[in-house]
Amino acid sequence: MDKCNKVIKSEIAEIVLKRYLVPGKTVSPFDVSDALDELNSIPAEDVVPAKHGEWASPEPQCEYYYCTNCQVGRTIFGKLYRYCPYCGAKMEE
Repeated sequence: MDKCNKVIKSEIAEIVLKRYLVPGKTVSPFDVSDALDELNSIPAEDVVPAKHGEWASPEPQCEYYYCTNCQVGRTIFGKLYRYCPYCGAKMEE
């Protein structure tokens, strides 16, 4: 797994860092290295990247809208959904 995209719970990271970053104690390079090793050993959380899109219409005043994320469209009567019912993308306002 790419370390840049690893997600861990902030509560766990806080516990680990508090072990090494003690107020009044000088932090050595070894402390930093040990803290990073311990943080890297924590299993990654199972998360899915968020999808975002917008409702777009090919023409003004048209009742047909499509999701810019999945390109699936539908005729809308009234209110637009906050999430696309086809791909789950959150619609930006």
